[in-house]
Amino acid sequence: MKAFVDTNVPLSYAFSIEPHNRKAMQIFTEYVTIYWSELVHSEFNHRFDRKLDNLIIFYDELSNDLLTSETELYSINQLKKYAKNKHYTHKQKKDVLESIHMLWDINFEKQFYVDIRE
Repeated sequence: MKAFVDTNVPLSYAFSIEPHNRKAMQIFTEYVTIYWSELVHSEFNHRFDRKLDNLIIFYDELSNDLLTSETELYSINQLKKYAKNKHYTHKQKKDVLESIHMLWDINFEKQFYVDIRE
């Protein structure tokens, strides 16, 4: 099977904390041949670099604040509020807020979940 994809598919595939990562992984796994245009290739390269920079800046600042100040974040809502208070562009904020949900789901909820039915 063949697929023609837009920019969001390889971008979601490249970032595990992207909301559509699982769907993108499925596309890259199930389709034998994947095509995209030169425009998509160019957009991907631009967005990938920008998104990577945005996430590195945010998570470096978060790490610093957690290590060097009284900042304590116990819930996803506190983490989102922390991110919203940063002076970022709209796109930076969007990248960060989208990543927070996936990061929280992947790393925190699974660690704190206890199945009491057993």
